[in-house]
Amino acid sequence: MIKIRRRVALPLAAVLSVPALALVSSQAPATALTYDKLTTIQKRILSGAAAFALSGEAESSARSAARVASSFTRSTPDCPTGRGTNVKVNQNCLNVTDADLAGRGQAQNETSIAQNPQTPRQLVASFNDYRRGDGNCYTSYSNDGGQQWNDSTVPMGFTRGTTFGGVAREYWQSGGDTSVAWDTRGNAYLSCQVFKRGAAVTNDPDQSSAFYVFRSTGTGGASWNFPGRPVAELNDVAGTGAALLDKQLMTVDNHVTSKFRDRVYVTWTLFAADGTAYIYEAYSSDYGESFSAPVLVSADSPLCVNTFGGATPSGKCNANQFSQPFVGPDGALYVTWANFNNGVGKPVGDPDAGGGDTGGDANRVATTPTTTTGTPTTSTTTPPVTTTPPVTTTPPVTTTTPPTTTTPTTTTSSITTTPTSSSAGNPLENYNQILLAKSTDGGATFSPPVLVSQYYDLPDCVTYQGADPGRACVPETGTTTNSVFRATNYPVGAVNPRTGAVAVTFGSYLNTHSNERNGCAPNGFAASGNDLYTGVKKAGACNNDILLSTSSDGGKTFTGSTVNPRSLPTLRTDQAGAVADQFWQWADYTPDGTLAVSFRDRGYGNDQATGYTDTSVSGSSNLRTFVTRRASNVSSPPPTAFGGVFMGDYEGLTAVSGAHPIWTDTRDPDLFLCPGTGATGVPPSTCTSTGANGILANDENAYSASLPVPR
Repeated sequence: MIKIRRRVALPLAAVLSVPALALVSSQAPATALTYDKLTTIQKRILSGAAAFALSGEAESSARSAARVASSFTRSTPDCPTGRGTNVKVNQNCLNVTDADLAGRGQAQNETSIAQNPQTPRQLVASFNDYRRGDGNCYTSYSNDGGQQWNDSTVPMGFTRGTTFGGVAREYWQSGGDTSVAWDTRGNAYLSCQVFKRGAAVTNDPDQSSAFYVFRSTGTGGASWNFPGRPVAELNDVAGTGAALLDKQLMTVDNHVTSKFRDRVYVTWTLFAADGTAYIYEAYSSDYGESFSAPVLVSADSPLCVNTFGGATPSGKCNANQFSQPFVGPDGALYVTWANFNNGVGKPVGDPDAGGGDTGGDANRVATTPTTTTGTPTTSTTTPPVTTTPPVTTTPPVTTTTPPTTTTPTTTTSSITTTPTSSSAGNPLENYNQILLAKSTDGGATFSPPVLVSQYYDLPDCVTYQGADPGRACVPETGTTTNSVFRATNYPVGAVNPRTGAVAVTFGSYLNTHSNERNGCAPNGFAASGNDLYTGVKKAGACNNDILLSTSSDGGKTFTGSTVNPRSLPTLRTDQAGAVADQFWQWADYTPDGTLAVSFRDRGYGNDQATGYTDTSVSGSSNLRTFVTRRASNVSSPPPTAFGGVFMGDYEGLTAVSGAHPIWTDTRDPDLFLCPGTGATGVPPSTCTSTGANGILANDENAYSASLPVPR
C-alpha cells in the first residue's frame, strides 16, 4: 500500500515513486477494470475519452458508418482558417477518413485556452487532436490576441519508462483531457493524459495510463520541453485493469503577490477496481520539473451518505469526478468537483428538508418512473434495448437549415430568485451535489469538503434518444433524435481578484426555468444510474441552465448550500434563453472583477428543437445582472464524427483582456472518398455525405472568438 497525505491508502496494491505517483500493480485485482467490469456509478461518471479507451471501437464504427453512408455529393477540399469573426484554432487541412472511422484522423475537441497575464495578446490553446488517427494532446498559439493561430506539436509519443518495468521508454497510443495555463514569468504549461488502449482494440495488453505536464519556456506555446514531467503514472503493462487515471485539469498560481507564486497544480480522478473514484491533487514548486506526492482532496464528509455498497478505503465520498482547481489572489487553492454520494431525500431549500440530505436509495438505480408526456412509457427496471435512433426518411427542414445569423446577439438578464415549486418528499428525486475543498498551504493539505450546491444532471440518453446506452446527453425538444453526444454537468470556479469572493458555475437540468411548474420533474433513475425526468422532449418543459453559487467568506459557505437549484441564479433569463439548453460552461474573472462565463447555448433560432448549438458569453460585475452575447456566428449541427456520440467533455474560456471562448465547432463538412473512385482507371475524388437523418456529415474543429466581456 502507498502512503499519501492524510494517511489515506490508495485502494489497490501499489508502490510510490517520488516525485510522481507511480502505481504498479503487484497482482491482478479481483475484478479487472475493463469497461464492462466497471461498476454502474463508475461507468456513469467516466469521462468520454476514457470510455472510448476502455470500450473498444465496434459500436462507434458502426454508428459512424450509418451516419454518413446515405448519399454522397462531389466536393472540393477546403482548408478554412476562419469564418468571419470566428477563427479556426487548429490550422490543418482535413484528412480524408474512411466512413467507419469518421472523426479518427480528423477531429479536435475538449478545448482549453489561456492568456499570458503579463502579455495578454499571447494566447495558448489545447485540445484532443485526432490527426494521427487516435487522440493526442495538441496545442496552438497566438501572438495577436487570437486573430491568427499557429499549430505546435507536443512531443508526447513516449516518456521515460522507469516506472513501467525499468525500460528506457514507454510509448503511448493515445492522449487527451488537455488544459493550459501561464505562470508570471511568461512560461506556458500543458497538462496531458496519456494511456495505452489494451486488448480491447489492439494485440498489446498494456493498459497503463499517466498524466504529464509540458512547459513552453519563453516561446508562448510554440515549442515544449521533452519528455513531459510525470504527475502520476500507473503501470499496468500486464493489462490487469488494476486502475485508471482520468480527467485531470491543471491551474497555475499566476498572482505576483502570492506566496505560492508560479506553483503548478493538477487534480484528477483515480478509478480503482474496488469501485471507488476519489479525487487527488499534486503540485510543483519548480516550474513543472517535478511534482509532489498525491494528496487526497475528496476526504470523508457527512455530506456523503450513499456509498453504492462499495469500498470506502478513503472515506464515504467514494464517487467523484470532474475536479477543477483554481487559485485566488492570496494563493489559496480551491478544488471543486461533482460528487454522487449524496442521498436523494428532500433537496435543500424545501420547507420540510430541514437543511438535511440524508435520505435516498442506496443503489440509486432502476427506480420505476411515473409515465407522463415526454417520457418513456415503460419502466427503466428493464432498460430499452434500442441502440440506434429512429430513422426519419424525410427529416424536417429545420435539421438541415440552421440559423446563419452573422451578427452577434446581445441580451440582458436580471437575476431573479423567486422560489419555485419544489419536490419535497418526491421518492423519484435524483439530484447530486457540487463540493469544494480549500488549501491554504500550497496544496499540501485540504479542508473538509463543503457543499457548493445540489444540481440535476443531464438525462439518460438511450431512454429519450435511443442511443449511447449508459451515458447522458442533451436531447433536443423536436421529434428528431440527433443530439446524442455524451455530456454531463460539471462545476467551474473562479475567484474575484478585487474582493476574493468565490464564484462556482455549474449546469442543472432543474432550475428556475425548468421545473415542476412547467412540466419538468425528477423521475428517478435509469438502470444505468443516469437521471430520468418528465417533459424531456416537450418544448417549454425541460432545459439545462448554467447556475451560480457564490461565497463571500473564502469558500466556507456558499449560497447554493441553502437555496434549492430551482431558485438559484441562472446566467441567461431572457425569453429565448429561458427555454433553451445551456451546458459546457467555463468561467474566468477579468482583472477588474467582472465574471465572464462561456457556454454552449441553444437559445438562438431553432437550435432547441433541432439539436444545433451556438456558443455564448455572459458577463456580470455584480453577479445579479448578466449580459449575454452570442460568440459563434453560425449554429453548429449535431456532430456526426465518432458515430455522433463524442464531441468532448468540456470547453474553455480566458478573460484576462477581453473574452476568448474556445469550442468544438461542427459547421465544416466532412469529406470521404467518392464511391467508385480511386479505382483502376478512375482517379480519386472527394465527396460530402448526408446521413439518413438528413444531416450533412461534419468535422469537429476548435474555433474561437475575441469579443469584449459583456457587462
